[in-house]
Amino acid sequence: MASSLRVSLHERTASTTGTSGNVPLVTPTNHGYIAHEAPALAHAARYPVILFLSLLILHKSFSSARKWKAAAPREQYRRPTQVPYLTPMLGNAFSFLYAPQELARSISERLGKSGIFSLNMLTQEVYVVSGSEYLNAIWKDTKKVMMSHDALNLSLSNMFGVPGREMPFFLGDRTGSSHDPHASSPARDPDHRVSYLMLKTTADYLSGTHLTATAQKYQAAMKSQVDILPIGDDWVEMDDLFSFTRRLIANSTVETMLGSSFLSQFPDFVDNFYTYNSKIRRFLQGWPKFLLPKAWCARKRCIDIMQQWRKTVNAQDFDGSPMMLKRWSWFEKWNISDDAIAASDLGILWGTFSNAIILAFWLCWHTLQDEQLLSAATVEMDECRTKDASSSSSFDTTKLNSQPLMQ
Repeated sequence: MASSLRVSLHERTASTTGTSGNVPLVTPTNHGYIAHEAPALAHAARYPVILFLSLLILHKSFSSARKWKAAAPREQYRRPTQVPYLTPMLGNAFSFLYAPQELARSISERLGKSGIFSLNMLTQEVYVVSGSEYLNAIWKDTKKVMMSHDALNLSLSNMFGVPGREMPFFLGDRTGSSHDPHASSPARDPDHRVSYLMLKTTADYLSGTHLTATAQKYQAAMKSQVDILPIGDDWVEMDDLFSFTRRLIANSTVETMLGSSFLSQFPDFVDNFYTYNSKIRRFLQGWPKFLLPKAWCARKRCIDIMQQWRKTVNAQDFDGSPMMLKRWSWFEKWNISDDAIAASDLGILWGTFSNAIILAFWLCWHTLQDEQLLSAATVEMDECRTKDASSSSSFDTTKLNSQPLMQ
């Protein structure tokens, strides 16, 4: 028994001379067992354990304090459902970064498909909103919704590369995007209400007479893109219809917004944009450059192109969207740096591309699959077709938008 005890209580550790040997922690004698001082390594091994336990307790304390604060009587709001996690401190961060689809599936299966759920992300809390009733409630009462500092930082800094030195100006605007400043926001110069003025500028130039002019420019840009395609009168089979559609719409959109000569000067822009966009989720999650070298280089190239282009634009000869000129005038008034303006311009292009191209593709795909729908759409389009003096075809967009099917 004593022999087995000696073996089980021996520990290999380094001696003060640098050699190693078996140092007994307990020595059996005729009068019992004598305990020795634990070796240095045993002392050292305690510290990581103590540190981990201390951080765990600290993390739990903060979580409890946060929940207690949220449950206080003065907060008359229901807390979101906490998504469970196994690893203290890390919380849901690993799943969010590396397996977001699996995380969404897990939330749906365990907690329901509809609700507001809270993800623990190290020192931050991220909310996931799911279900039409919750989303409708948010959109119906946007005056009470303010973009958080974290969300604004994720979109401007992480996704689009706005330099950190410029972020305090954007983060300082807590007034919201509605006409009237948010009731609980700090006072701010009306000319420095970034969210509201950017949204208003976009709305002004995408409605009324400005929208009509933009639609005509887009139609002309699309026609010029189609004219250079090697397509004849016969139907042909394509390996990747989405890539074809994406390139066609992206080129037309870029010309409409930035001018007809933009792509001839920077023919690599669209390719770099989609290399960058292929990792947009990783940018949103804050992945560092060394993990996304190709995508980071592509984003930098896009920002450099936007910056070079703006410096060469002559407002008098600019045939792009006047919305861009208005945006640039605001940025110059706010004394925003050139690279921050370029990053913001990349953001407005990303917002234009991301949804419109996908929606357009699936609309075309569905129409081409349904012969009856295709025939009805063709009839309405033919009714709106016009020809100019050169016999070049175009469409009356106002009439087209009033058609029963195409509106």
